Amino acid sequence: MGGLPIDRYAARIGFSGSLKPDFETLCALHRLHPASIPFENFDPVTGEPGSLEPARIFDKMVDGQRGGWCYEQGVLFFHLLQQIGFDVAFHLARPLWNKPPGIIDPRVHLILTVRLGMDEFLVDTGFGGLTLTAPLSLRSSDEQPTPNETFRLRHEVRDRIVEADLDGVWKPLYRFETSHATADDIAVCDFFLRHNPNSMFRKVIMAARVTEECRVSLMNNRLTVRLTNNESQQTLLDSQTFLPAIREHFGIELAAEQAARLRETFDRVVAQNPA
Repeated sequence: MGGLPIDRYAARIGFSGSLKPDFETLCALHRLHPASIPFENFDPVTGEPGSLEPARIFDKMVDGQRGGWCYEQGVLFFHLLQQIGFDVAFHLARPLWNKPPGIIDPRVHLILTVRLGMDEFLVDTGFGGLTLTAPLSLRSSDEQPTPNETFRLRHEVRDRIVEADLDGVWKPLYRFETSHATADDIAVCDFFLRHNPNSMFRKVIMAARVTEECRVSLMNNRLTVRLTNNESQQTLLDSQTFLPAIREHFGIELAAEQAARLRETFDRVVAQNPA
């Protein structure tokens, strides 16, 4: 595979300057990426075919002004970071967010780690409504502020548990082992969640975008805007306001056929799951 056109990616996320494989560049990319390239599952929920080929993801998310779910986000960021010169690896994590204690889900969330000198950092641009906006040091168990929330990594014997400070309460997001995942591991997870009729990503419409000022999230017809001071506003969308909200809050302009398919899915999902 040839190199991805990094200049077009930099323009997409608003990055200017020299791309060097250092901590400053990693922080800048991690802050800018989720502000411009949102999390969204529109293809899986509508049954649209997908691809994990880096060039195809680039065409969709960079040139096509779309977002993507964690596998697309992670694969794209992995190859861009690797092309810049970072030492980067895949990992799969077990989601813990909103799970009762004792529930053990499979490793289905894709994250990255980046090694810089003697330190190693967690990088995650695809966890939806709580996507990171800065790398987290894997060697530290201290609180780690980001441009948005404060996070920490709880170290266990084999695992690391990522937690977020939400209104003074530490909430677990996911846990992961330090062992690396392969491209085949990721392809299996992507295929399973894309095609399994019981997959949440087949049943629920989701989107999320985060800037230094706010987080915006969509769950079916419920649009939530939460400012960094924790003030929030919720709006219930209908079939007339849904697509305009996608454009306004997530910067996504769908082709006519895709828009029609997504609105049909929206009407069906909302009828089955009224707010």
